[in-house]
Amino acid sequence: MKSIKYVLVGLTSLLAFQAQAKEVTFKDYTVKLYTGKKSPINYNSHQYAKAFKTLIQQSYQSPNPDFAGSYNTVSWGCGTACVNYAMIDRRTGNVYALADLAYSARKNAKLTCTDLALGSNITTSDFLSKKDSRLMIEHEYCGTDDTDVYLDHYLLWDDKTKSFKLLDQKFNKATKK
Repeated sequence: MKSIKYVLVGLTSLLAFQAQAKEVTFKDYTVKLYTGKKSPINYNSHQYAKAFKTLIQQSYQSPNPDFAGSYNTVSWGCGTACVNYAMIDRRTGNVYALADLAYSARKNAKLTCTDLALGSNITTSDFLSKKDSRLMIEHEYCGTDDTDVYLDHYLLWDDKTKSFKLLDQKFNKATKK
């Protein structure tokens, strides 16, 4: 119980410090929506394309993109506390491993879930996006049975390099978005 108290005091300090920083918003990184013809899915572009063909096809049937003006995103379960993600470029039909790209962007990040002294934890993520923005927010669960803590990673998509850049990170003690 004493260790939980120290964690909450530390987290409160972190949240107070973060409140001073400028907030990153979807509106800061708007893009035009792609309105051209949708390319067929390129099943050779990534191993996910063939392995999760039905799920990717279902997501791709959407009449509109849901990320960065021209991408559809899709998720599927991969075991206990495991979810995987892909995104499909409507212009090329290429499939990308969203979680892998996000991880690459934050591999040298200043904050990680292990920065919180919460003991044993399992992390999982949700991805939040808007169809007309290059900003993707990875909402990573860092809590345990005693606390609900999330680490938000603000990731900016670069369509030329097909990669994310980490813009900011914030711990969030609020309920899941």
